[in-house]
Amino acid sequence: MRSRRWPSPCSSRCRRRGRPRRSRTRTPAATAAATAAEQLLSFDYRTLDQERSEDAALLTPEFASTFEKTFTKILGDTAPTAKPVVTANVRAVATLECGDDCQPDQAQVLLFVDQVNSGPTRPEAVTDENRLVLTMRKDGDRWLVTDITAL
Repeated sequence: MRSRRWPSPCSSRCRRRGRPRRSRTRTPAATAAATAAEQLLSFDYRTLDQERSEDAALLTPEFASTFEKTFTKILGDTAPTAKPVVTANVRAVATLECGDDCQPDQAQVLLFVDQVNSGPTRPEAVTDENRLVLTMRKDGDRWLVTDITAL
């Protein structure tokens, strides 16, 4: 995987020039969001239960129940017959500007994610292009997902 270079956080000098202030936590939050998105949006019908329990470690407890309900609603009845195998690949990441609302333990991250949907019931793979905002919150030394919004 190619290494990404992130611009340095905007200092108070940038604010004086009229540029919006950026969170100092942009790189760790963006990295965690990209990793979480690839894991949360990838799944295999043969290992759904194991994957869901692993996914919970990336989510705040409050959001974990919402995510599980949504996932079950979408895939619950169709997974055994459709047998989906979906691989998510993050193509681009950008931490959204926070202006005067910057907090060291929160960030919103825009992600461009391709999901390749294949499996034994699909004659050829289909790629879905998704644009998402992951809201992240720092918990100790980890960044956890508190919300996912599709654009």
